[in-house]
Amino acid sequence: MKQGSANAIQRRLTGAFLLVGIIPLLALETARWLGGGYWLMLLLCALPMALLAYYLASRFARPIVRVNRTVEALIHHQDPPPLPVSRCPELGSLARNVNSMMTSRKQFEQRLRASEAAARSTLYELNERQRALDHHAIVGITDLRGDIVYINHKFEQISGFGAAELLGNNHRIINSGTHPKAFFRDMYRIICRGEVWHGDICNRAKNGSEYWVATTIVPLRNPAGDVDRFMSLRTDITEQKQAQERLRQALDAAEAGARAKSEFLATMSHEIRTPMNGVLGMLGLLTRTELNDDQRHQARLAMESAESLLVIINDILDFSKIEAGKLEIDDIDFDLPSMLGDFAEAMAMRAQAKHLELVLDLTGLTQSMVRGDPGRLR
Repeated sequence: MKQGSANAIQRRLTGAFLLVGIIPLLALETARWLGGGYWLMLLLCALPMALLAYYLASRFARPIVRVNRTVEALIHHQDPPPLPVSRCPELGSLARNVNSMMTSRKQFEQRLRASEAAARSTLYELNERQRALDHHAIVGITDLRGDIVYINHKFEQISGFGAAELLGNNHRIINSGTHPKAFFRDMYRIICRGEVWHGDICNRAKNGSEYWVATTIVPLRNPAGDVDRFMSLRTDITEQKQAQERLRQALDAAEAGARAKSEFLATMSHEIRTPMNGVLGMLGLLTRTELNDDQRHQARLAMESAESLLVIINDILDFSKIEAGKLEIDDIDFDLPSMLGDFAEAMAMRAQAKHLELVLDLTGLTQSMVRGDPGRLR
């Protein structure tokens, strides 16, 4: 019985060992089968995931990447093409907004370039105008106290002061003292009211010489509309003033000469009229004496000639009437042949003294009575 028990135990042990050996083999086979299925399942699961990822990338990720690249290009001032509008509402709206932003940016840049071109053109024109103005005018700007805040190069040239000497200094530095204080008070009263002032001012240069400028002072206003500065535009008229002074002196000299001439003529008028009146008086007395016809005729011719001469002398010596244009001309009726005959008889003796024959030809004279001034005609 003991022998049987031992055999039974041995059989059990052998079966146990066999079982122990078979179980790992079965487990290994099962693991192998399960491993092959896992990879298959993994492959089957990965394929839809990859397709889903591709779909999501094409539908969402790529449009977002294009939007990002477009925004980066805009940031770097590039000109990217418009974004395609996605069928996805959110991405489509984002693409439309970005495209609208790019369109607005282009329009803004175009307006900005046009505005910049206009500003450059305006600035160039202003610079050209200022250059032309600086070549012609002396420009200075002062504040309300009269302190100089701006000058151009022509201001330095004519005044002899440098910019460092003028800027910040009061405008009285070039005051020549020629004008009274009331002159400048009136000027400042006008420009402080915001009105433009025009006038001629005499200034003093650094070397002490004086120069004249035709000045226009324009009040400048701040954005609030208040006058806070004054711009003066000046033109050098020193040569004109000097020419005017020379002309004034020449005019004074001419007037002095005219006065001396008038005084001389007035004196000579008295000296000449006195003997002529004496001649006329003697001829008048002579005509009252007993004379034959020839003597009376000759005395009458002499008196008429003396009276004509006195009229001429009076007109010539009365210089003031001639200068004033107030020389009076007689307007009377007279016998022209008779006047010409008297004139010829008066001149006959002087002609004979020079061995000349004076002939009065009245054949072409068709009018006897005429109207005019016989004395001046004679």
